[in-house]
Amino acid sequence: MRSSRESAFPVAAIGLTCLVLVAARPLRAQTTTDLTGQRSQSVVGGTMNMPQRLIRGSQNTDVMRHRDLNGKPCLDIGGYARPLSSTSKLFDHVIAANNACTDLIRAEVCYLGSMQCVPMPVPGHTRKEFILGTTVAKDFQYEFRERF
Repeated sequence: MRSSRESAFPVAAIGLTCLVLVAARPLRAQTTTDLTGQRSQSVVGGTMNMPQRLIRGSQNTDVMRHRDLNGKPCLDIGGYARPLSSTSKLFDHVIAANNACTDLIRAEVCYLGSMQCVPMPVPGHTRKEFILGTTVAKDFQYEFRERF
């Protein structure tokens, strides 16, 4: 018959091996990367008279987007020019964002190629409009990024 010491040795060896394997892997909580500051790749759009790329439902895996359960992007964004008044030659460049998901999505919108951006928090299941800028030009291009 085996003593209790002999039967405890394999159990202790297995426990020590598991501890060493777990300790050898880096833990996510100890990494220095700040995941809250990540931003998606920029997506470009514009008004009707400007050349633009399709920004809805991109299947490109390089573009980080908040997605619903079906894999569709939560945030639908479009832009248009709105005159300041009926006699004015100035136009507000308006960005309309519709969030179809429940979570708050933080994004930023810039004129194409510009580094001056407008923060754009869009609560879940809401539509919001943001003024990107005001100028005499009716047509414009913009890009937006979602923050994670």
